[in-house]
Amino acid sequence: MLLKTTKDGTGKGHYHIVYLREQDGMVSESRGHSHEIQYMPGTPEQYDTSPDSPSVGMKIAEATQPSWNIIPYEDHTHELTEYVTQSTQKREKEPDIVKDIISLYEQAKKNEESSIEDAHECESMYQHKQWDPEEKKTLEGKDRAALTINKLEEKMDNLSGYQRQNRTEFRFLPTEEGDQKVADILNIVVKNITEQCYFPREETKVFEDAGIVGRGLFNIYDDYDPPADINGQIVIEKFPWDECHFGPHEKEDLSDCDYVIKTKWFPLIKLKEMYPEKTKHLKPEVMSIEHATRTKSEDWDTSHGKSEISAGGSLVDKTNKQYKQLECWRKIYRTANLLINANDGFVFNADGWAERDISMVTGMAGFRSIPRTDFDMRVTKVISQVLLEDYYPELAYNDFHIIPLYAKKRKNKFWGKIQAVKDIQKLINKAYSQFVDILNKMSAYGWFYDDETFPNRQEEANFKKNASAPGFTQKLRDSKRPPEKVEGVKFPNEIVGAIELLSRDMREIMNVNLEMMGMGGDQQSGIAIRQKIVQQLLGNDFLFDNLSFAKQKLGKIIVALIQKLYTPERLKRIVLNQNMREPVTIGGATIDTPQARQKMQAEAEAEPMVQGRNQGQQQGQRQQEKQQERLITEQAIEELLQNQDLTKYDMITTESPSSPSAMLSNFMFLLEIAGRGVPIPPTALFQFAPIPNKEKILAEIEKQTQMDMKRDKMKYDTEIQKSLIAQQGKGEQGMM
Repeated sequence: MLLKTTKDGTGKGHYHIVYLREQDGMVSESRGHSHEIQYMPGTPEQYDTSPDSPSVGMKIAEATQPSWNIIPYEDHTHELTEYVTQSTQKREKEPDIVKDIISLYEQAKKNEESSIEDAHECESMYQHKQWDPEEKKTLEGKDRAALTINKLEEKMDNLSGYQRQNRTEFRFLPTEEGDQKVADILNIVVKNITEQCYFPREETKVFEDAGIVGRGLFNIYDDYDPPADINGQIVIEKFPWDECHFGPHEKEDLSDCDYVIKTKWFPLIKLKEMYPEKTKHLKPEVMSIEHATRTKSEDWDTSHGKSEISAGGSLVDKTNKQYKQLECWRKIYRTANLLINANDGFVFNADGWAERDISMVTGMAGFRSIPRTDFDMRVTKVISQVLLEDYYPELAYNDFHIIPLYAKKRKNKFWGKIQAVKDIQKLINKAYSQFVDILNKMSAYGWFYDDETFPNRQEEANFKKNASAPGFTQKLRDSKRPPEKVEGVKFPNEIVGAIELLSRDMREIMNVNLEMMGMGGDQQSGIAIRQKIVQQLLGNDFLFDNLSFAKQKLGKIIVALIQKLYTPERLKRIVLNQNMREPVTIGGATIDTPQARQKMQAEAEAEPMVQGRNQGQQQGQRQQEKQQERLITEQAIEELLQNQDLTKYDMITTESPSSPSAMLSNFMFLLEIAGRGVPIPPTALFQFAPIPNKEKILAEIEKQTQMDMKRDKMKYDTEIQKSLIAQQGKGEQGMM
């Protein structure tokens, strides 16, 4: 570690920087001199051990901690102390902070304006709103059809259904510095967290947003409000895609994004409850905006680099007494220095250190300084022109906690699956509407007759009633002058062909073609069906790949929040509760329970016993050692969590299938290759079977396996006994 010394008492007022190793250290030069430093090992508690002493067994000296002693130089010395960094955060006036946030909000909305406008249209079309209101009103006024044949919803539902049936769950793997046991515990805990916040459903909603409008948003945070756990609960939820605005960025993980602004409407009554002191400063004359729905460039006075609210803005809805809160997350950049001693593998972040002190460190042997750019996250909340909060949060993971899932993104433009087929969908609606209009006009037929055709009004009425019925009879005045039928014009097949062409174009452009999945025949294997589905969705791999990319960052934040919120006792409790529902393994070992011991004992009894006393003892000892290796106690789990610093482990975030459909696909694959001769144990096969009461089936299989092993053991022992009897008989005959 790096520490600082106190100033000396000679009046010169100098100090040193001290580098401490395990049992030695170095002191930097200052005022042309340095000091030697001496390591003083600690001592244990001492007790009176003299048998003749009246205080035998009593403590005579307390334990001492290891320490370092700075050797005096000439006429002075120093004491060790912590290095206190100076804050580099500059102070700003509240009005200036508010103006900055509103200006950033304006820039972000302008930056995404075209994408959001297109996205809203795509969402409306998905929701069956596919006609221009004026055009539809005009057609209906002329008694013409304005049909909506929504093919977009069908395509997006197919894509969403495929994602639902192939959901994956987080899976963590250790890096070189990691521990498989820690990774297994994280997997159990994260599964518990995602179940508590219904993450699979939230994930699907985010996926649907990305497919429809081009962007979905995950929001992750630690919650302490009721009914959350008082120790903190990790929440992962879908955030409205159009209520968050981003600074310019090209990288989908926001690594090149400088700020994110979340927005939310609050009623005045709730604001008064949340910020009673702040809301009394809200000025009614500023809030004179009614039914504002969007921000226009002319709504803002941007002269001299400032932004002011004026009539027509979108931060206040006076009619509904609602106010839009802007919650801005900004990266505040700063230059930091890393102090590195390559000989010891020591790396220290000297953020906030004075340049003079950094120079003293680099003057010591083996040290060098590497400057780098770092940032602090700053959160600012604004309502109208009032600053509600402005602070630097203590984040477990120093980054934005809004994680976007983009379908397609180029520079500042994003779009989804519907964007490319909006015009085709509109043409399909018009073609079907024209189809109906033409059908109504061209398919009509009728009859010509005059006043002399029928003998009376009653017969005329009978004709009108029965003209379309087969085999009717009709009385006429003169059978030589029957009513004359007029056929309608045949419907043009070109209209039907145009509709089929448009539907085919939509299928090709959207690349969601699952309609023929059930027509492969009964002889197709599970592998072939799976491969066919993958081929049909080949054009959508980018969307699933982007989902995996977003979940990787999400997994890193989850691990960081676990390190912040979860104590070893809490982690152990979650692991044990999960083990009660379904047995888990940690580092390849089963948690030590009576059921686990019974299972292992049965397996040991089923093993054939070797002959000979020494060999039998060795076999028993090996079985005990094997049992200890395959079991992990609750105490061992607690000690592991207390001794291991989870913050030192950088886990790799991957995915594994969790949905019944994905598990069934894997089960069918294993079943098929097992049928081709690959030796797969039944227990391993049933691990992937998406069936109820799977644990009971596995228990029965294991029970039957143990019975078979016992039967084989008895048969083996019988053969051994026969051999021994036969050998004994031969020996007796030889003696005779």
